[in-house]
Amino acid sequence: MRVYATQEDLAEWSSVPIPDTVDRMLEAASRLIERATITAVYPTDPDGYPVDGDTRDGFRMATCAQVAAWVELGVNPILGAAGVTAKPTLTGKSIGGASLSYSPGATSDVTATIGGLTEQAAAILAGVLPHSRIEVLG
Repeated sequence: MRVYATQEDLAEWSSVPIPDTVDRMLEAASRLIERATITAVYPTDPDGYPVDGDTRDGFRMATCAQVAAWVELGVNPILGAAGVTAKPTLTGKSIGGASLSYSPGATSDVTATIGGLTEQAAAILAGVLPHSRIEVLG
């Protein structure tokens, strides 16, 4: 399996805290990158990595962008929907009768990032593969 970024790349690209599961998250993000670019045409080396330096950098940056978004949103893509740790938000309260209302902890936008590229990751790929159709999955 091709992995387009390393833990060091992520630390260099973003200031998000590096989770214990970073290697698995980088693998998951790389799988999404491959799915999103399955119809793209670009030269590859014998291992399937892009040959062109700009394209290879774009794959690395898109992978980092995806993982950084997961970390910032509290998403663990390895666990699927169960891996979303976004906390509910207090949306209303009452004094008489003591009632509290909360919004769900994870919006559909957050859970969509589990199986789909973020807009930033897709935009990075579109920048290095301008004549290809990049799928924003999810």
